[in-house]
Amino acid sequence: MVGALIGFVNTMMFAYESPWAVFTGLRNWGLHFLEFCGVGDVAQVSPWEHVSSVMDLGFLAGAFGSALLAREFALRFPPVREAIKGIVGGALMGIGANLSRGCTVGGFYSSIASMSVSGLWMMLGLFIGVIIGLKYLIWEKRSGPVKGGHGFMLSVPAMVQIPFGAIAIVTALLAIPYYYDYLDFNELAIMFSFTAMLGIINQRSRFCVVRAIRDPFMTGDGEMTRALIVAFFVAIIGFTTLKYAEIREVTVHINPSAGWPALVGGIIFGIGMTLAGGCASGALWRAGEGHVKLILAVISFAIFAAATHLFLQLVVEYSYHKRMFLPDVTGSWLYAIGILAAVMALWHFVVSWNERTEKLVILK
Repeated sequence: MVGALIGFVNTMMFAYESPWAVFTGLRNWGLHFLEFCGVGDVAQVSPWEHVSSVMDLGFLAGAFGSALLAREFALRFPPVREAIKGIVGGALMGIGANLSRGCTVGGFYSSIASMSVSGLWMMLGLFIGVIIGLKYLIWEKRSGPVKGGHGFMLSVPAMVQIPFGAIAIVTALLAIPYYYDYLDFNELAIMFSFTAMLGIINQRSRFCVVRAIRDPFMTGDGEMTRALIVAFFVAIIGFTTLKYAEIREVTVHINPSAGWPALVGGIIFGIGMTLAGGCASGALWRAGEGHVKLILAVISFAIFAAATHLFLQLVVEYSYHKRMFLPDVTGSWLYAIGILAAVMALWHFVVSWNERTEKLVILK
């Protein structure tokens, strides 16, 4: 049900303006921070007018309001080692997202739904990265306990959370979109509303791509993986219909990173999200719940995404491979849909088999 909802909302966003994305919005935040620090005129669009940034703000607002309304908001301060892993994980996600030209949302989920070949390469990289990250966590666990490894939590009274949560939800779904519309930013108003809904859905369902890829290897559980596969199927059908009917151009959201950039970027990103404990969207909604480790991960992601972007622009040619649209590669829309369906079906089969046998579980 959750996967179907996410897939449907993402399809509606794609039909209206742009598919769901997180990375470029966080990079925009980082560019503004670097500009504030004196790097130069590197941030071209205000965070309040940048489409992906507005998506991130809406998503964060929806998750924050949802957490308050469910009385689940609290400032959770992690042990020092976990805080460092959040910062390092966020940095790796920012670097990896630049190489693959997207995160687990724009570079993986929405990319595959758009039939971008780069999304399949990033998928492979994410699996490799998650396994490497889990191997590190196993080593860390077996290396023994760490002194001073205790966190603490600052709770907020439930009687305060509920009314403020209701205000936050109304603000996210109605007030801010209305204000954008009043300023004649109609597209931004709709995008903010859509992603606020996604923030609520993700926070309530605990939906997270890192869990979908990690859990089968860590515990054998495949529930989140199946939810993600459903989200893929709904979005693939929706996106393909829109492109085939020429409602949207076939070139929309086809990332120019197929091959080694998406693969290497996916590996780096997969390691990072495993260390941080949240993917791009997962880090945002957990930040909305008050998890300081993930707040640090989001900040680190934004800064390193911006810094890597500037490095690639100034030091190397920031263009990789040509944009590869799967139907062009296969020579047929039908073959392309068949390949994506086969990939998702195989993933579902392996995860279900692993739940019964635990053959792929490496964290024992």
